[in-house]
Amino acid sequence: MRASSRAGAWGLHSATNLLPSTVLHRPRLGRVAGALYRGLCALDRTLAATGPGRAFANSLVILAEKPTRLAGTAGRPRRQDTR
Repeated sequence: MRASSRAGAWGLHSATNLLPSTVLHRPRLGRVAGALYRGLCALDRTLAATGPGRAFANSLVILAEKPTRLAGTAGRPRRQDTR
């Protein structure tokens, strides 16, 4: 495994998880549920890149950058594991 550097991390659904999916998967939301969901979505967008947003999120997205190869290493064979 090669080392990579983390470029960013975001939490998804930290606030919108407060509403049960059975409520959200209806053909139409009522006024109150719709307004609550829109408010929770706005809160999710605000919290996404923060520590609490990542800590309480249902899903975590991590963006990593693969390091560039040094000149002259492209043709070298990989070392085999002898375990």
